[in-house]
Amino acid sequence: SSPLPMHLAKVSSAIERGLHAIRTWRPDVVHLHTAMLWYVAQAIQAATSTPIVYHVHSVDRAEYEIGHEPSPWLAHSQAQDQAIAASDRLIALTQSEADLLTQYYPAMQAKIRVVGNGIDDSMAARTAAFRPRRPGSPLVLYSGRLVERKGIRELLDAIPQVLDITPDACFMLAGGPPPL
Repeated sequence: SSPLPMHLAKVSSAIERGLHAIRTWRPDVVHLHTAMLWYVAQAIQAATSTPIVYHVHSVDRAEYEIGHEPSPWLAHSQAQDQAIAASDRLIALTQSEADLLTQYYPAMQAKIRVVGNGIDDSMAARTAAFRPRRPGSPLVLYSGRLVERKGIRELLDAIPQVLDITPDACFMLAGGPPPL
């Protein structure tokens, strides 16, 4: 028999490690964080019947169709379609993401729950949270990818308007583009 091509060997190894972890730890659910790993989650689901909770951070087809993002997002959409259809529960970060999921996948509405991201309880986070600011000085924080669909252009356009009304306002933007 001939050896597996490198990418198939990596896939097989990832599936084997995932199955070993499931059989060792025996979790109640598998958390799928990205559809790019759907092939691993699908194999685990097929072999163990362990329910899958898929944390959908964004609808890939919407990234392409609405957000005009590069076509690599569209390439991931088939795996995401499969993951959404086969998962036992779908987690959206916000109600607007849940609404978008429902728009693209109406038959999945009953599986969708909104669970926002938590904030890291680190020294850096506590320091930033308790840093002194002038009373009444609003802080606007944006944390996310700097892409069209996330509204970054609208936020940047709004900053001068906010500063006209509230000159003490501070804006903090954290994020970056998706890797291509």
